[in-house]
Amino acid sequence: MSTTITPTKIEKFAVLAFVLLFPGAFFYHVGTGIGYIPHVLGGYISFVGAALLSVFLAHSAIATMKDKKVKKYDLHFYAFMLLFGSISAISYINGYHVENAQSNFLLFINLLVCFYIFKSINITDETFKKTVTVSTLLMSATILYLSTGGRFSIELLSETPESVASYQTFAIAYICPLALTIGKTKSRLYRNVFFALGMICLYLNSARSEFVGLVIFFLVFEASASKYRIVTPIVAIALAAIALVAVASIDPEMADNRITQLMDLSKDESSNVRDEISREGFEKILESPVFGDYGNYEPGYYIHNILSAWQELGIFGFVYFLLLIYSPTKRFAVNALIYGDRSRGTALCLGMLAATIVLLIFGKYFAYPLVAVALGMASSEFKSRSAIVRQPA
Repeated sequence: MSTTITPTKIEKFAVLAFVLLFPGAFFYHVGTGIGYIPHVLGGYISFVGAALLSVFLAHSAIATMKDKKVKKYDLHFYAFMLLFGSISAISYINGYHVENAQSNFLLFINLLVCFYIFKSINITDETFKKTVTVSTLLMSATILYLSTGGRFSIELLSETPESVASYQTFAIAYICPLALTIGKTKSRLYRNVFFALGMICLYLNSARSEFVGLVIFFLVFEASASKYRIVTPIVAIALAAIALVAVASIDPEMADNRITQLMDLSKDESSNVRDEISREGFEKILESPVFGDYGNYEPGYYIHNILSAWQELGIFGFVYFLLLIYSPTKRFAVNALIYGDRSRGTALCLGMLAATIVLLIFGKYFAYPLVAVALGMASSEFKSRSAIVRQPA
């Protein structure tokens, strides 16, 4: 039996913010890339994110003054962001690796607004379920319709390819609504359909990290939510793999894809470059293990794994970051595996946290947006359960 909580004004605003930052960013970049709409916002995500964040911060300040308290799990995230923001600000003010400090400031805004969106969303709201489902279907249809030569690449369709967002931007804008759609779908059959559809779309987008992340998310979700913890996710993965093979057989050009290179990373130039960057970054960490070596790399050539937190924040910031992710992951894992909690809320949070952890270990910067998304989901689930507990019998 599910309990529906009537959404508040900030929860309704969070849905609007979600639409603007995820499906909105996706369709804005598609529209500007193929020339359907003009470039009216320089850096859509940063501009819109900053505007949305100002509303969330104002509401948070008012709510804190009124209630005179902050949830413990939110406070831990705020403390981490304060550390990240302070180090970036000090570096910028002192003219130390200014370009990287500026990039991190934009990531700082994005992390905060993602966390506020997902912590504020009422996951029991049926209107929100319809919103994420429609968003996922529309983005999927767009990817399938605009794919050419076995790839979804707006850059290839654009007259101004230099201004088109990266495939990673499209992938992140897509995978978050997709994960929520899967998490909100009761029917196992429809969840499998959405999963297979998502795998095909991310494959077309050539987004290797998000493709792997989706697989991890779905495996953990089904293992947590299903009565048959082992059989169900394996069957789902097999069906999705069959769907990919079937589509590839229809369009042979699909076989030539960055994702197929995961089978042999030794021959992948991008993977080899990242390995070299990681080795150089780790050497810098060893030279200053306590304080790290903030921003000491060419723009874009940061360590592509969780050790990036050590280089940027020092050993204490790195350990705090690990604990920040470990704490909710342990809580949801214990609920699912020991106490037999098969609720979709637990499965959704645990799946997203597991996917985020795997991506951080093997290929993502510590300020990867899914970190804030996963922690925000966890906060929302904690809040929802607290509200249910407080309800009178």
